[in-house]
Amino acid sequence: MMRHILAGLAAATMMSAAPLAANDGVPSVSAKDPEGMLSALTNAGYSAELGVDTVGDPQITVSVSEYTVGILFYGCDPESNDNCDSVQLLTGFDRAEPIPHEVALQISQTLRFAAVQIDDEGDPFIGWDIFMGNGIPLPVFLAGLRSYESTLDDASTIIFAEENEAE
Repeated sequence: MMRHILAGLAAATMMSAAPLAANDGVPSVSAKDPEGMLSALTNAGYSAELGVDTVGDPQITVSVSEYTVGILFYGCDPESNDNCDSVQLLTGFDRAEPIPHEVALQISQTLRFAAVQIDDEGDPFIGWDIFMGNGIPLPVFLAGLRSYESTLDDASTIIFAEENEAE
């Protein structure tokens, strides 16, 4: 019975996310198909919007819990801005004071996939790269997004620890 329910859900997901490619009956998502990725995100219940970045590459903005996540597309054709091969999940945090470099290093050392960038104002951004090639299974992509959300929760605790102690 459970197998039939799961098969029905997989079929419904595939039909409702028509732009997605299928691999052995499992829907996939690809950086080559930003509209398909947007459809997969919205079908999974996320609020998401497709746009373009400053160089014309696709960019998706998605709400994940309390965070705004930018999905930046990389490895795109430089002239046509399509045929991308990877994405980066990126979220910024606004601190009252610039983040100390030791705290940024702590994040990189303790959170397995997190890459820390610091902007001109000293605010940290947490990035997470996903190479997609010709596509990865949709359940794997969504599991990665949920893991990224958990990483953001852990990073937020580290990022704001000093400010929370001062209160």
